[in-house]
Amino acid sequence: MACGPAQVTAPLDCGPGTGPDVPGPATPMGRQVVAMNTRGSETQPSSLALGSDPATVRDDPPAFRAELDVRDFALVTYLVPAERLASLLLPGLELQTVDRHETSWAFVSASCFLNHELRWAAGPSPTWTFYQSTYRTYVRRGEDVGTLFLASYVETLPATLGQKLGLANTQRARFAVDIDRDPSGGYRSYRAVIDAGDDRAHLEVSATEAPHAPEPFGSPDDHVRFLTHRLHGYAHAATGLPIDAQVEHDEMVAYGGRLLRAYFPPLDAMGLLDPTEQRRPYSVLVAPGVRFQLLAPIPMAAP
Repeated sequence: MACGPAQVTAPLDCGPGTGPDVPGPATPMGRQVVAMNTRGSETQPSSLALGSDPATVRDDPPAFRAELDVRDFALVTYLVPAERLASLLLPGLELQTVDRHETSWAFVSASCFLNHELRWAAGPSPTWTFYQSTYRTYVRRGEDVGTLFLASYVETLPATLGQKLGLANTQRARFAVDIDRDPSGGYRSYRAVIDAGDDRAHLEVSATEAPHAPEPFGSPDDHVRFLTHRLHGYAHAATGLPIDAQVEHDEMVAYGGRLLRAYFPPLDAMGLLDPTEQRRPYSVLVAPGVRFQLLAPIPMAAP
């Protein structure tokens, strides 16, 4: 689904608490956001592309694919000054940002979810089920948009070893997840503790509402799609090479919610968000689940 140009004209609602003053509403189906400074004159267009269908599509045979069901996908997203991420970017990647007051703001998310029955797509095979938590930012590479994975925490040893091949900054952690589902839909509460020994992340959210459209997104669908429908995953592999791990999945249906408690040590350790800033999310989403197809990671070509 392609998207067309949009204008940004009002301050962005950053959710609970106070947050950075960044652009406001985009017209629906915006391909780019044109940021406005405080004097009302246009600045350069930001790299915020709301469409996320891959420009390059691979057709790997089943023997080179894995599949799984991603369940209870909780995503807490923040706005972070883009300059804090500069040293973490891989060559050839551009942050997707919104601009205001001569400052560019990037999106950074922390997630927790269950990988249910990871298996080869070619036929019957053993399955693996395990929890995972990731930290990511939102990027584009040429015409493709995706996520740059900054860190990953995985529940089991085999999954940790496998993940490390694609993302060097992967650690094993113990997960304690407690979910109270609302019979009418959504999550009364979603609590997770991710204990990696030296750091212990906490997450507690409630998500029983329809998702909203925080500015600059023109609709709830734009908001959810931008943050969850990412079909390229970039990372620095244990081999020392940057890789592109492409996936295929339907668009997620998510509940909107609010943050009750959060502490994500990796965001603090990387210099992205201190504990106080972590209390003020831009967005809270929880998606019940979707089927993923995982394609074999490939090295990123030189930019």
